[in-house]
Amino acid sequence: AGPMVELLGFHRQAFQELFEHEDGLCISARGLNFGRVLLSFMKLYCEFTCPAAGFGRRQQQQHPLVFVLNVGKGDTQMRIVEEVARMDCRTLPVFADFSSQADQAVAHAGHDFAPTTSPRRLPRIVTNELPPHEREVMYREGGVFMASNRILVVDLLSGRVPTSRISGFLVNNAERITEGSPEAFVLRLFRESNKVGFIKAFSENCVTLKSGFGKIQKLMRLLYVKNLLLWPRFRVEIKEALDLHPPQVVDLRVPMTENVKVIQSCLMAIMRACIKEINQTHHLDTSLVNLENSLFSFFDREVRQLLDTSWKNVGHKTKQLVSDLAILRQLLIHHLFHLDCVSFLQYIETLKVTHFTDNSGWLFLDEADRLYQTRNRAVTFICLWTLVMNPRSSEEAVFTPESAWGVTPKRHS
Repeated sequence: AGPMVELLGFHRQAFQELFEHEDGLCISARGLNFGRVLLSFMKLYCEFTCPAAGFGRRQQQQHPLVFVLNVGKGDTQMRIVEEVARMDCRTLPVFADFSSQADQAVAHAGHDFAPTTSPRRLPRIVTNELPPHEREVMYREGGVFMASNRILVVDLLSGRVPTSRISGFLVNNAERITEGSPEAFVLRLFRESNKVGFIKAFSENCVTLKSGFGKIQKLMRLLYVKNLLLWPRFRVEIKEALDLHPPQVVDLRVPMTENVKVIQSCLMAIMRACIKEINQTHHLDTSLVNLENSLFSFFDREVRQLLDTSWKNVGHKTKQLVSDLAILRQLLIHHLFHLDCVSFLQYIETLKVTHFTDNSGWLFLDEADRLYQTRNRAVTFICLWTLVMNPRSSEEAVFTPESAWGVTPKRHS
């Protein structure tokens, strides 16, 4: 069954804050496993049979009805059910608060802590294989449901799910919600007729929410939430928890051959020339538009934002330079180290033909000529080495990334 899922200190604090706010959007940094907080809420609403103590602004039904959005399909949903089954709801902060003076009140209110392996207390997966009348019966019984957007929209519009009966929604990957997304339509149907149910949203993709103008504000409007909870990696609670177990980093590097070093320096020189030409034309902020930042995928978006006010008036040459930088970055970061020299040769030849018609200026630089000569020399070396070692063999040499650029190629056995 696997070990029990436990919460770290900052997980428990984030759970407590979001539980107290009822409605909210929780944005965390990547790698902090805030999915455990979402699982904790799912476990809470599965086990809590009398939500009179804090499940909304009104007295709810005995069994809360909660829907979870954006949790994937198939195996992902089954894995979530398994994770929830391995959790102990009595370890959640909200139950720690009840353990003292509220124990008797909870007992009289009918709170029932069922075993964590009871199927009745686990989230239910709703698929199109279930007939409509069975889904309606399941909704009336209450619980936590993971349903597809299409099924949920149909059931809401047909009245199988009375919106007044819904306790709330848990939204995963909230950054994916847009004005035209089905999740936004579901939440709008819910909020139009139910003003008291909760909506708790989670997102670990803070980079996506950073781009654009007022993106978080628009997202909160689509989610119908008013509270924003931020959990960056530099928060004191997170830093203290991570410092208890510092990672042991082992740096393993594969030395580059001389041909790869030459091509790498040529590509960086070409990118530096393209950036210099862009800065001379538009006088952009050199702290953002530089060679170091051009190695990251967000560079294209940053340049586009800087030129966004006059992008329609930007000339074809500048747009071509921005496009060339994206291609050169792919050559430098990915293709140079993941392709063998023959495949890299073919890719370069394709670029040379396609971009020559677009009048890409970097094709006429001295570094570009040196790049072509180096990759031709690498391919020629491999081919000659193959013929010398086995001139009569009819087998074809298989060039792999680790055998490229002057290293012994592998052969079929």
